[in-house]
Order: sequence, then structure tokens, then C-alpha cells
Amino acid sequence: MWYKVRELFINEKLSKSEIKRRTGLDRVTIRKYLSMSESEFMDYVEKRRSSVKVLDDYYGLVKQLLNKDAGYSAAQIEDLLKELDPDFLKVNLHPTLIKYAIPIKKRSSLGTKS
Repeated sequence: MWYKVRELFINEKLSKSEIKRRTGLDRVTIRKYLSMSESEFMDYVEKRRSSVKVLDDYYGLVKQLLNKDAGYSAAQIEDLLKELDPDFLKVNLHPTLIKYAIPIKKRSSLGTKS
């Protein structure tokens, strides 16, 4: 997507707002991509791929809780995780949990009701 953003901005002379409309990316992401060189972008991607997710140890549990009749809300799962791991009490886990749950739902088709 870095290449697409650069192409739209440099070659097609589109504004950041128009790039946002065409790509669906956030303006902050667009600005970040435009400020990066290609090598910086590659380093950024590699760092993101290799990072350990704070919830990886709880993947099975989160998937199970999401699976119960398209069940638990993110807030309910957050409460359960905070009971299991006191370290979670120190952070606002809700946004992280929502971002973590979306791919689980997509992979498992858990978000769709029949």
C-alpha cells in the first residue's frame, strides 16, 4: 500500500483526502507513508511482522469466547482477561482486543450469524 499511496500522491497529484477516499487508509497512515523512504517502509513492515502480540498467549481463549453463539463482547472478554492476568489491569486493553478479535472473526467466520 506504501507504493500505491506514493503513486497517487506523486504521479497522480492527488490530495491526502482523495487518497483516503480511494484507499480507505487513515490520513495519519497516509502522512506516515509519505514521510517514509522505501527502506524505512520495509523496516517498518518487518518490525510489525516480527512483533509479538500481547494477546497471542490468549488466542485460543479469545477465539472460544467469540465463538459462543457469536457471544461475548470485547468488554466482557477484556474483563475476563484482566481477571486471568493482573498485568492487563495496568492498560486499556479494549482497543487492542477489538483489533485482535477482527482477524479471528474473519478467519473463523465467527462474526456471521446464520
